[in-house]
Amino acid sequence: MIDLHTHTNFSDGMQTLEQLLNKAENSKLKYLSITDHDSIDSYLELKKSKNDIFNGELITGTELHFLQDEMYNELLGYKFNVDKISKSFMFDKAKKQEQQLEFLYELYPKLIKKGFKLLSMDEYIEKILSTTTFAVTECGSTIFNDENKEIREKHGIFTNSDYKAKWIHNKDSDMYVNVLKYYPNMKIVSDTIRDAGGLVFMAHVFRNEGRNAKNDGKYLLDYAVKNKLIDGVEVYYKNHTKEQVNYLLDFCNEHSLYICGGTDSHILQEELGIIDTGIIPVNIIDNWIN
Repeated sequence: MIDLHTHTNFSDGMQTLEQLLNKAENSKLKYLSITDHDSIDSYLELKKSKNDIFNGELITGTELHFLQDEMYNELLGYKFNVDKISKSFMFDKAKKQEQQLEFLYELYPKLIKKGFKLLSMDEYIEKILSTTTFAVTECGSTIFNDENKEIREKHGIFTNSDYKAKWIHNKDSDMYVNVLKYYPNMKIVSDTIRDAGGLVFMAHVFRNEGRNAKNDGKYLLDYAVKNKLIDGVEVYYKNHTKEQVNYLLDFCNEHSLYICGGTDSHILQEELGIIDTGIIPVNIIDNWIN
């Protein structure tokens, strides 16, 4: 099996690097990519401490946000040179911390007003300054503990996806926080990955259907192809339907694009390598992995 879309707590995942590697090993994955949002810290950490957990092949990866024509999504980057891409402004630690603190100052009082029992502001600030972790993740990990279960479910927040889609990214919600102002355009993101020798894939084309009417996955995909900004598409994704997978397979064939797939695993309880349409096929990466 393969899984080329996973997250750790170096971005917005709620599993550590060690936990993810253990899960990948127990799942007997042949290929794994850790694609933390706007982060390559997992790979920098692995350079300091050798990976002696996962025996499959680890493919360098990252997932970078973009804003294009007032629509947002992410591009997945693979097989880039870690040292080279780390010099990009997109991975500037001080800038990331500044953005996350600004986000925290806006989000924290909203959660307090809802009645959630949180850590102190100083404790969250300390975590952000020590690791550049995402503020939304640190607050989210607290509201998803047992102590906050009743009030969370009272507001219809049962999953991490609810927390983000219904609140954080929803302009009609009193919990909305504008993170889009931090996102560069698609070309800047694509160039960042390619300048480091990597391949660029459009992530989860259909994920936002029903979540944000303004986001048009097909438009962004067509824009990327027209402007030669991607090398491939994440065809196999956790909630893509069979019809959507077939559409994307035909699209990739028509435009000579590579294929990848992943579960977008954020939490320890999520299985790797298996999505709604079944096991992610191993052979989809044969023509680009080497």
